[in-house]
Amino acid sequence: MALASAAAYGASDFLGGVLSSRTNPRIIAVAGLLFGGLVAGAGALAHGVTINGAAWAWSATAAVGDAIGVVFLYRGLSSGRMSVVAPLSGIGAAALPVVAGFIDGERPGLWAVVGLVAAVPAILLVAHVRDANGPSGWLDGVIAGVGFGLGFLAIARLPHAAGLGGLSMTQLGAAALVAVTLIGADRSRLRLLRRELSGAAITGLLGGAAFYLFQQSSHRGYLSEAAVLSALYPAVTVLLALIVLRERVSSIQVAGFVLCAASIGLIVSG
Repeated sequence: MALASAAAYGASDFLGGVLSSRTNPRIIAVAGLLFGGLVAGAGALAHGVTINGAAWAWSATAAVGDAIGVVFLYRGLSSGRMSVVAPLSGIGAAALPVVAGFIDGERPGLWAVVGLVAAVPAILLVAHVRDANGPSGWLDGVIAGVGFGLGFLAIARLPHAAGLGGLSMTQLGAAALVAVTLIGADRSRLRLLRRELSGAAITGLLGGAAFYLFQQSSHRGYLSEAAVLSALYPAVTVLLALIVLRERVSSIQVAGFVLCAASIGLIVSG
């Protein structure tokens, strides 16, 4: 489930990146979050959920974290520093849940710990792209990572009974928060064509699926392992760029993919 979460996150980021070249990245995020939240809400009503005070609190926390992550990730994306922002956001997304898991008493096996440690350079290597403009954007990546990490941690703490209801509240809340950042933005960059709207909807569905899969994974196993495996999403984004956009892969990125595979095998076997 955690690996499926990474696949969904990576695909969502790839599609969001493609769409962002045509309009304001944050309008894509708002449209996607709204659509994903409404679909999750419809599913919650159909299946019935239990929403208590804890679910509201953790959903609100996850919404804040997700909104922070999206805003700073897309700010880095729009500035052309994705090669810096993406890996840093992935590491940050994993770091907070890993620390929280150890504080809660999680003690993965030795090989799993080795895999957790190996995932950090793997993320950095796989998202490595030569940037002639230098390493600008690191702060966007760090803040985005803290936001996503907070979102991961809060989603993992959502009561199981909240199910899709908690996910719906998280996505709709994040959409509202990101929308606030669009106040005063250039209106000509806030238009969505029908093709872009459908793409944003797919992005939202993928993002919602990723959150839900991560939540289920963290409830069934170690939070630390689920977070690290889900945070390998930059590898999926880069792979899609290689396959769909025919981007060239460097030897450094190849080493990163190999290390990703090794870290996954170690975590699963440990």
